[in-house]
Amino acid sequence: MTGAELYFAEQHKNPEYHAAYLQARAEVDALEAVLRELELQQQHQHLSEIARRAGISRREMRRVVSPLRRGPRFETVTAVAATLGLTIRVEPSAEGTVAVT
Repeated sequence: MTGAELYFAEQHKNPEYHAAYLQARAEVDALEAVLRELELQQQHQHLSEIARRAGISRREMRRVVSPLRRGPRFETVTAVAATLGLTIRVEPSAEGTVAVT
């Protein structure tokens, strides 16, 4: 293991750190799932239409899909997911990690 891997393995022994990590990981995983779905959906719909239906501005929608801009808020991701007919569910897996479906 590298020094960084050893450090993070030690940090994960702290329950507060581990819980915060799992929450952050779940949010990142949920965002990635929505972005993958957006890539599929944008072939069929214009992003501005998705933004309108999600109740967000076109600017905020660009933040959702642009890798060069600051990421969107988690609330925005859930609004877009709902508009696309997706449900974000976060639950612990058997391995102690978080599964996002």
